[in-house]
Amino acid sequence: MKITVVTDESKKIVLHVPLWLGLRFALHMTPQNGREEMRALIRGLKSAKKQWGHLKIVEVISSDGDVVEITL
Repeated sequence: MKITVVTDESKKIVLHVPLWLGLRFALHMTPQNGREEMRALIRGLKSAKKQWGHLKIVEVISSDGDVVEITL
């Protein structure tokens, strides 16, 4: 998983996070009653990664020009 942050001053920060670590963190932060839904979501993300490779999950562009992208 890759997290890219580009500021309006054209500073670029790229964080490479192993997919298993990001998904483990998301599962750990989920309340107990939502764990089964989160596990189903994790299985879906893993199969999407196998099928399509680099898949952009989130792209946020703020009003002042900052950009945040999360890519599988």
